[in-house]
Amino acid sequence: GWHFGAEIYSQGGTLVTEDGKKSAVDTPEGKAVLQNLKDMRWRDNSMGSKQLLIINDVQQMMGSGKLGMYLSAPDNIPILVKEKGAKYEDLGLAPMPGGKGTLAGGDGYMFNKKATPAQIKAGLKFLEFQTNTPGEGL
Repeated sequence: GWHFGAEIYSQGGTLVTEDGKKSAVDTPEGKAVLQNLKDMRWRDNSMGSKQLLIINDVQQMMGSGKLGMYLSAPDNIPILVKEKGAKYEDLGLAPMPGGKGTLAGGDGYMFNKKATPAQIKAGLKFLEFQTNTPGEGL
């Protein structure tokens, strides 16, 4: 899913060919992502043996201190604190491995390159309204 795609982008790769007609994941960047996952599971065991969990189970384990790390977007932090018993000071974020930055979540927002400054400002105001809980942030 989007985790795999984000990791490929962080390695400098892409998901589709330039013409948009074919998958482009069978590349050195795609193979590096898969090798990293394989190594985390089978070489250094940093993933552990318990796999195929649903997000609620992972969040509960993290919030109760029974899990050391998992891959998610930053919007999981408030869930861990408000619903799963974690403390902000016990949590941290880190970028995905790789030389380039990438979106670490499932949402991307963009504006038409022909948009006026007023349209962009209105769009940003809408995104702020759509994604923030008043007085509580995300």
